[in-house]
Formats: sequence, C-alpha cells, structure tokens
Amino acid sequence: IWGDFILESPLSFKFEKPIIIIPEEHDSLPGINVETSEQINSSLVGGAFYVDITNRSPGKGNLSLLISDSTIFPTFLDSLGSWTTHEINEKLGTDIDSISFSATDPLENSKALEVEFYKNGTRQFFIGRIFDLEFPPADSIDYEWGYALPAFPGMYTSSVRIDTTVLSWLITDEPRYVNAMITFDHSPMIDETTYAPITLQTTNAIEARAYLTLTLDT
Repeated sequence: IWGDFILESPLSFKFEKPIIIIPEEHDSLPGINVETSEQINSSLVGGAFYVDITNRSPGKGNLSLLISDSTIFPTFLDSLGSWTTHEINEKLGTDIDSISFSATDPLENSKALEVEFYKNGTRQFFIGRIFDLEFPPADSIDYEWGYALPAFPGMYTSSVRIDTTVLSWLITDEPRYVNAMITFDHSPMIDETTYAPITLQTTNAIEARAYLTLTLDT
C-alpha cells in the first residue's frame, strides 16, 4: 500500500526582538497638475489623516506610511543616520555621496521623518514618513498556541495632524510612490523568560483605511 499526502500547517514564530516588514509592491500616486498644486500650496494651512486600523493577527506594533519619489523603501530606514554612504550604496545599489537625515524627534534622534539622498550636491531622491501609528493585537488570542480568532479583531481609530512640509510631499505635480512599514513588537511574554508563539494563518490580515482632510485659507 502506498500513496502521497499533503500536510498544510501554519507557521509559529517567537520574536525576541521587533521585526519590520515592508511589502514588495508599492502604490503609485500620479502628480497633480501644476496650477492646482500651486493654488493649494499657496493657501494651505494644514491637514489631518484619519486612520482606521483593523488587526486580524496575533501580533501588535505600529504602522508607518512612507512616501518617496523613488521605489526604494528599505526596512532599515530609521537607522540610516548612522550608516556610511558606502554601506548605503552597497545595500541599496545606489550611487550617492551624502544623505540628510531628519528625525521625527531631533532631541531623541528617533525614527526618520525624512531622508534625502544626494549626489554632487543634487538630490537624487527622498523617503518621508507621513504618519506613524500603533495598532493593538486581535481581541481574542490563544497565547499557548499563538492563534488569533479573525472574528474578534483589534480595532484602532486615530487622527494625525500633518504639517505643510509633509503635505508638500503629497500635493505636487510630480509622481509619488507610497508604501507601508509594519513593525511587529516582540512576542508576548508568558513569564519573565518565556516568549509566547505567534502563529500566522491565511486568515490573518492588517487592514488600514485612511483619508486626508485639508485646511485652506482662501
């Protein structure tokens, strides 16, 4: 008696440190025509992003929305301030001779707000962070096995004020590319030394819905 069989099994992980994921595919934003973008920017006061996050996975962490005029979105974006240009060129396959790193909180040298890449004094491309929001885990998790029940997701709603500098990345006649940076926190702790597993299933998902409002002085 002989035969074949297929075993489909979910993967379980124990993360002792946070893990960063950036999707391979990005979204494209066409540029606004010059006249419209100039009219908006000349009367722009500020704006706000309203974001709904639904987490159908056992992990928790934070979600950043990144924007660029290139398709390069490195997972090590926040540590680029300590990299040499040689290391950056080797890792990204670029040809730059300097960068300008701006942190979200300059006093703490925290996450990157904007990183600009230069060659011979001319900016080649930039990567900016539009917003950064935390999201909770699903409401119902089996911490022994790490499963999340999709019927009970973690839901989070927030609004983020956006200044005119960040809005200028969006309101332009040049095309832009956007992508998400998802940072999962380390696995939950069962006790002082033991990490609980995180089990990933095909039913897991992190859904984000956002819309932008603008305030204009007309």
